[in-house]
Amino acid sequence: MVLGAAALIIVFVLRPRKPTFALQALRLDSLRLNTTNGSSIYASSVFSLLFNAQNPNKVGIRYSPSQLCVLYRGIPVGVAKLPEFYQPAHSKNVSVQTQVMFDRVNVSQIIHGDPSKGYTGKSLVTIRVTGDIKALVRVLHVTLPKIKVALDCMIGFDYRKIIFSKSIHFKKEHKVLSHSRTYSEKCSFTVYI
Repeated sequence: MVLGAAALIIVFVLRPRKPTFALQALRLDSLRLNTTNGSSIYASSVFSLLFNAQNPNKVGIRYSPSQLCVLYRGIPVGVAKLPEFYQPAHSKNVSVQTQVMFDRVNVSQIIHGDPSKGYTGKSLVTIRVTGDIKALVRVLHVTLPKIKVALDCMIGFDYRKIIFSKSIHFKKEHKVLSHSRTYSEKCSFTVYI
């Protein structure tokens, strides 16, 4: 009953809202290309992503370091590493730097598609980022029990506009707008104890 009463107080008094994260910049840190006996090209790479985090709540939120799974067409292709960071109450401009590592991703299949699976070569690539993030909420200098946030994001981008031009040329840093044709995201958050 005590937990139920505490939950009701939190919901009705604090009126929690979801924090928001907007991708600000994307940078290639390393890239290694390998070819097989056929014509396939495999890429191993590390990207740095800069997010702007906003917390509209009356409480501060501290996130633990986490690893998220990066999927392409349902197959794990990489890992996203999030650092520990804190979002103060009513904050609007917290920068969060994270890294995404890909290991031996078949670039040829992404660019040209996989005819055996009915995929044709399209420039729009969609990846899914999913996993749990542990968080601590601080209310009036009191830290509440640790909660988990289940994150599930679908991120779409046009690789021709972000990565390639007429030849294989990577643009070292590219500012990304969330409502442009170059980039789109749709994320859902689920909080559980």
